[in-house]
Amino acid sequence: MKAAAALAIEAAIMGFALALVTTTGTLAQLTFLSRCVIGAGLLLLFVSVIFSIIVLRPRVKLNEPAPKDRGYLYFGHLRHWKKADLSRVLAKNTVNDDQLADQVIKMSIVAWRKHLWLKWSLYLLLAGMAVIGGLYLVLLLGLMPDQLGDLIPTPTPTTGAAS
Repeated sequence: MKAAAALAIEAAIMGFALALVTTTGTLAQLTFLSRCVIGAGLLLLFVSVIFSIIVLRPRVKLNEPAPKDRGYLYFGHLRHWKKADLSRVLAKNTVNDDQLADQVIKMSIVAWRKHLWLKWSLYLLLAGMAVIGGLYLVLLLGLMPDQLGDLIPTPTPTTGAAS
């Protein structure tokens, strides 16, 4: 759920950043430095989105055989069981400790990797927000217009015949 929430936030911020630069005339009013900063921020957000998608990607082994005697701890194997058969095995408490330990370790490895991907996704989200938000704030306040450009539309002279 955290990855889905992060992905939604990342998409909204990327939309904001893209709207900022694609507004009529805005990109033309920004300097090369500003464009590079926006590009860096968008790259951070894009990588953040990719990391969130990696977390959300299901980790299912489709080609793995599913013999009943091999596992009833993995949901991919559970789908091949009949309820009565599984109930009998569980009631007998014939869980193989090695199998249980193996499954718990494998699940924790998967969970830890997903945790790390999500952590880096959020770090990159914050970095992208800081870069793009910082630039936007500086542009809104009109600081450093010579170095970064300006968000205020530059009036264009009208050409017309004076009578």
